[in-house]
Amino acid sequence: KEARDAKMITKSIDFIVTRPLMKIQVIQTQQSMTNAALEVNSSALVFYDPIREINVLRNVTPDRVRRFYFSQKVSADNRSFSFFITGSDDVPQSFNDYMEATITVYQNTTEDWIIQNRAVNTNHVFHIHQGHYLLLEKNRKTLPPEEQVMMDVTAIEGWNGKINTIDPNKNQYPSIRIRLNFTSFQVGKFVFHCHKLSHEDLGMMRVIEVLPPFKYPSYHPSSFSD
Repeated sequence: KEARDAKMITKSIDFIVTRPLMKIQVIQTQQSMTNAALEVNSSALVFYDPIREINVLRNVTPDRVRRFYFSQKVSADNRSFSFFITGSDDVPQSFNDYMEATITVYQNTTEDWIIQNRAVNTNHVFHIHQGHYLLLEKNRKTLPPEEQVMMDVTAIEGWNGKINTIDPNKNQYPSIRIRLNFTSFQVGKFVFHCHKLSHEDLGMMRVIEVLPPFKYPSYHPSSFSD
């Protein structure tokens, strides 16, 4: 194939700078790729099958259900914003570099997360590192099978601001429900956050820690609930 230059455009207020970012050149022919494939031990290959994973996840009972919500707050002088991702029983807190993991999960477990957007007229975009999730519901409605797909980024529309004066806990916040299988996630700490860069930078991020598979059945995480 013909090599092509990729262009990166950097926009400023009064000018545009265009410069080559990289040059990609394809050198393998179909024959060379076939020969290389013959030299690979096929028994060592692991093929990802998203259709199979979707079908399995649809029928799994999650070990735990967690609830989070996006929110934001404007300063008293109306000049700055703070952004939050908060667990159902937590106090809103903006991310900082010293924040420890507030969510702990275990490999070989499956969890459902319900994520609301309580920010008025502001969309937020959920993103998690290391893996994908099955998108099950939007706004408390189960998606048709053809729309239940593996994702790692999902936008949630802004709240219209209408308050249920009888029971504020029944406010109809826009939401999604996702199912995460932590089997393929690596052990360690990583983040989930709003995928809008300015929101992430202003605090809309949390740390999650993945631990090795649980060894003590009597303390299996499914025995806990939010």
